[in-house]
Amino acid sequence: MLDYVYQCLAIIAFTLAFYYTSGFVYNKPAPGKTVFAYFSAIYFGFIALADSHSLAVRLIISSIIAINVINASMLLRNLRWKGV
Repeated sequence: MLDYVYQCLAIIAFTLAFYYTSGFVYNKPAPGKTVFAYFSAIYFGFIALADSHSLAVRLIISSIIAINVINASMLLRNLRWKGV
C-alpha cells in the first residue's frame, strides 16, 4: 500500500489544483490557494514520476505536470498587486 502513496498524493494534488482553477470561472478566485495547489501538484507529480510505472502512466503524469506549470506561470504573470 505504501507503494502508491505518492501517486495518490499526486492525484489528490492534481484534482485540488483543477478545483481551484475552476473557481476563476465561477467568479470565486483564490489566487493564493491556487498557486499553492499548483506547486504542490507539480512537486508530488515529480515524486510520483520517480516510481516505476508504465509508459502510459508516466505520460499522463508528465502532461498534467506540464499543464500545471503552464497554468501557474500564466496565473503568476497575470497577478496584479492591489493598489494603495
